[in-house]
Amino acid sequence: MDNLLVVEATETLRDQLADELGKEYNLLQAADFTQALEQFHRYSPKVVALDLGLPPDHDGTTEGFRCLQWMLGSQPETKVVVLTGNGDWATAHRALRYGAYDFYHKPVNLAELKAVIERAFQLYLVEEERRRLQETLERRGLGLEGIVGQCVAMQRVFSAAQMVALSNVPVLIAGETGTGKELVARTIKSLSARVDGPFVPVQCCVGNKENLDGELFGMESKGRGKLAARVPGKIEQAGRGTLFLSEPADLPHPLQLKLVRLLQEGKLRRADGTDDVEVDIRVICATSKDLTQALLTGQLLEELYYRLSVITLDLPPLRARGEDIMLLAHLFLRRFAQACNSRVRGFTPAAVAALEAHTWPGNVGELEGRVQRGVIMSEGSFLEPGVLGLVPEKGREEASAPRGLTLRQARDRAERKVICAAVDNSRGNLAKASELLDVSRSTLYDLLKKHGLFNPGPR
Repeated sequence: MDNLLVVEATETLRDQLADELGKEYNLLQAADFTQALEQFHRYSPKVVALDLGLPPDHDGTTEGFRCLQWMLGSQPETKVVVLTGNGDWATAHRALRYGAYDFYHKPVNLAELKAVIERAFQLYLVEEERRRLQETLERRGLGLEGIVGQCVAMQRVFSAAQMVALSNVPVLIAGETGTGKELVARTIKSLSARVDGPFVPVQCCVGNKENLDGELFGMESKGRGKLAARVPGKIEQAGRGTLFLSEPADLPHPLQLKLVRLLQEGKLRRADGTDDVEVDIRVICATSKDLTQALLTGQLLEELYYRLSVITLDLPPLRARGEDIMLLAHLFLRRFAQACNSRVRGFTPAAVAALEAHTWPGNVGELEGRVQRGVIMSEGSFLEPGVLGLVPEKGREEASAPRGLTLRQARDRAERKVICAAVDNSRGNLAKASELLDVSRSTLYDLLKKHGLFNPGPR
């Protein structure tokens, strides 16, 4: 039986939960912060039901949030369902920002809470299976190349990568700088039949166009016999493997035409050569540019574009990946804290807010760099916005705040707008709307009630 930790100050409620949930789980109980940490350390439960009103702060949430922060800082993969007072939406949303899986408003309906906990265990098992797969592949030297993501857009990328890995067609990976295009390309190669072949990356830089022909396609001297020399290029070096071209639109037109022939016939001709060379490679390209515009301006040849883009994967920018921001932040923190032998365990609430508010122009690469800097520079156990380089400029908040609105009102207005858009886009299908918003359906119901959008009657 799986371990479930219930942290609840009220003994009567603990006993009720033990009677109901103890039939399916190995139920662990704690009444305060100290007991919770002791049970957490000893049994490493997959799911925790946490009452935020712990002693000595029964009427507040200080101890509860301290417990939540400590648990997720120690084991971010743990699913924590927080129990809050009825109607206490601000506290519930704050807990989600800290990394809680879901929230449940008291008074407790045992059947409803049981369903929420069951979903938490199911998600943990799915993520655990993915971690196990990644560890297995890494032991074989095949890794998933560090790609992590729970949002709907990234799950689609994962599914698409697994499907295209089974074929040999060219793939075009599009996305902003820092979104992980090369990591996705390496993952496709790792999951394909070419797993044992080389992975050869090439930056198609126009500044190096004089040497790029020989670098890509190889060179032959004009001598004869022993004086003749053949130098294989990157394409031949990728034989029986994968060639990864970054920004193919930067190639000069003559090289684009040679690449078209390679894709069409599987043959190339070295610079200054006279004979064709057959090669067996797969081509994966990446771009952060608008290739449609490159077509219109004539920078990219149509023949090449349509051969490279047989399958296109669009990687979302980090700012559009919702909860993945904190998921990745915790992943990087653990990695760098271990590498640096640091005692840093998590992020302060102000740091979480700063991370979520940042627009991330450098995407995942920027996030990784900021967390690494924070781990190195921090003097405490939890990272502050300052060590992450995310201290807002003076006056920016005042200048950007809507006039006549408090911060909470502004947040509620923005939240309501996003929820309405998701429901409209899904044409009232709440299952699809919850998927678009990347929240559980019970959370979506609560949000609809909060904003007066829930209509229990017939449509």
